[in-house]
Amino acid sequence: MTHPTAAVTDMYLEMREGNDIPVLHTTARTDLDGSSMATWLHVLCSSLVWSARALNLIDAERASSNDRRRLRDAAKTLRIDEFLRVTEDAKFRGQKAERKKVRATPDS
Repeated sequence: MTHPTAAVTDMYLEMREGNDIPVLHTTARTDLDGSSMATWLHVLCSSLVWSARALNLIDAERASSNDRRRLRDAAKTLRIDEFLRVTEDAKFRGQKAERKKVRATPDS
């Protein structure tokens, strides 16, 4: 087995004319025409905003700099949430996995 390539993402995300954010398809598209660059650019820029905001959480000097405002502006331009947040479902799955892990750990 191998990891999927970026082509897999192209099957599910599409930047449509008039939209500022990619459309997520529930099934794979087969009509790929090679025009997925805008979609990838949006994903890339969104990821950069989220990772920079995460860095600001652990670096007080960066957090108080002008970067914070610029990242907020970039998030607004991209029409994304400024922070990548954990969903309630993901929290539940994490707690469930942690409980399972604790039960599987032998007593010392």
